[in-house]
Amino acid sequence: MTRRRTDAAGGRGTDAGAGLPLGTTLTIGTDVWRYAGGRVLVGGAPTRVLRLSSTAARLLGDGGLTASDPASIRLAERLLDSGIAHPDPDRLPPADLDALTVVIPVHGRSAALRRVLAGLHGLRVLVVDDGTAEPAASELRGIVEHAGARCLRLPRNAGPATARNHGLEHVDTPFVAFVDSDVEVTAEALERMLRHFVDPRLALVGPRIAGMPGGTWISRYENARSSVDLGGRAALVRPRSPVSWLSSTCLVARVDALSDGFTDGMRVAEDVDLVWRLDEAGWRIRYEPRVVVAHEHRRTAAAWFGRKFFYGTGAAALADRHPHAIPPAILRPWSAGVVAALCCARWWSIPVAAGISAVAAVRLGRRLGTGPEARMLPLAPGRRRRPVGGDPGLGARAAALVAGGPGRRRGLAPRALADRGGRGRGRGGRAPPPARRPRHRPVHPRPAAR
Repeated sequence: MTRRRTDAAGGRGTDAGAGLPLGTTLTIGTDVWRYAGGRVLVGGAPTRVLRLSSTAARLLGDGGLTASDPASIRLAERLLDSGIAHPDPDRLPPADLDALTVVIPVHGRSAALRRVLAGLHGLRVLVVDDGTAEPAASELRGIVEHAGARCLRLPRNAGPATARNHGLEHVDTPFVAFVDSDVEVTAEALERMLRHFVDPRLALVGPRIAGMPGGTWISRYENARSSVDLGGRAALVRPRSPVSWLSSTCLVARVDALSDGFTDGMRVAEDVDLVWRLDEAGWRIRYEPRVVVAHEHRRTAAAWFGRKFFYGTGAAALADRHPHAIPPAILRPWSAGVVAALCCARWWSIPVAAGISAVAAVRLGRRLGTGPEARMLPLAPGRRRRPVGGDPGLGARAAALVAGGPGRRRGLAPRALADRGGRGRGRGGRAPPPARRPRHRPVHPRPAAR
């Protein structure tokens, strides 16, 4: 089935070739420093120094900007392109969920599928069975039919990227949401992400991924330090920036921007590849942490290590497809200390590495907490998480994890630093954006401004 090409604005009154609509409100990022009475801004993705005219500084006022005339629209476009300002979904106009189709790839996991479909009642949903064997396949079809969704089936297991693409071929709405079967998401969350598409240059939006409550100590670790939780700050997503990718766990996309979608046959890192291809084509990609969906993390150490190993196998494919987008290294300070101590190969190397690991494990154990309340859900931006209780044996159990240091996946683009009080000199400078060139399968370039 061929997808119907529709107005890229989704029928919400925005011309795809136009700029931001009047009334769009932006807020300066919480990680941006302002100097010289607001005329110099340091931040963005990647980090840069942006000098404003006195008129532009007055339009920004106390850190907010509303697109109300051609001058403010041009300034808003510049701030969005640099990643210095972000739209607030609560101040954007409501979106029409009739313009959205949800695509769910699944292989087995009948209980998880039943759970995710319960939160999507009333939406247009396509479930793609990725080659599930009988009798489990019949059970999946029954769950889908009972939920009022449509079931598509692949004859053999081809991986989630191919399954998503198969669903995309049957989408005839302007927007599509890719949702994995092991998440809990609501129509309200999808609607809030859909609001961002008043920006005609936006191709993709991803929410914050939180863990489900309870479970084992390994799931509590994932709830606090999961690699798919990209933090509490809204961001423009670009390679070698603080948020350089989005997880395909849950994404909302503009169909006209996707072309053929994910790269067929990629079983890992297909989400990173899609984000980077869209960025190379000139589209905007946005991370929206004010929308939170729950993900069922791995609950055993064996499953956790297996999944981390599997994710790591995607690095070679990404380096081959996007050599200019790969950061040189991603190391937490304590893991760098362990590596440096061991590389010295002296008599003190092992004691020092063990001491650093023990301190990191104790600090991590304090953050994890215990019991059903130890979920570490995302808090409001700017607030710190508080440790919930303590487990005397948790630090020792976490010691097995500190050598891997999953952390958050962020590139190491240089940051311009400043005094905490926001005054005085900035330390650092401008980080030039990486060279970009289209590679491999193209995606549709964004519409040219008229």
